[in-house]
Amino acid sequence: MQTIGNPYKRPAATAAAAREKETGVSQVNMGPQSQRRLTLDERKHQLQSNSRKKRRGGGGQHTLFGDRAFDPLKDCEVCKGKLVGRAVHRAHHSLCYNKRGGASKSQQQWHHKKKQKDWKFCLPHH
Repeated sequence: MQTIGNPYKRPAATAAAAREKETGVSQVNMGPQSQRRLTLDERKHQLQSNSRKKRRGGGGQHTLFGDRAFDPLKDCEVCKGKLVGRAVHRAHHSLCYNKRGGASKSQQQWHHKKKQKDWKFCLPHH
C-alpha cells in the first residue's frame, strides 16, 4: 500500500538554518522592495543634509486679507535699532505700539469703539 505524504508538513531544515542553530547568528536576506526603500530613505536624507538653503520662519502672523501683519521689530526703524543696540533719532512707525500715545487706530476701529460706547448707554441696568 502506498502512503500519502502530509501536505502541511514543513520541509527539513536547510544548511543555512542548521548553521544558524550552531552559531546563533541569523543571516536573513532582505527582499528587493525593502532594499529599494532603504536606499531611497538614505538618499533622501543625504539630499536634505547637503542642501544649503536655510529655512526661515513660517512667515509670522497674517491679516484677514492675507498680508503680513505689522511687526515692530521688522517694520519700525526705532524698535529695529533698539534690537541691535543703535539709537535711532526719529519717530516710531505710525502703527507701532511702542510709541508714546499708543498705536494709531484705523477709521474702522475708531467707529467700532464709538458704537460700543453708544451701546453701553442704551443697555438697561440690572
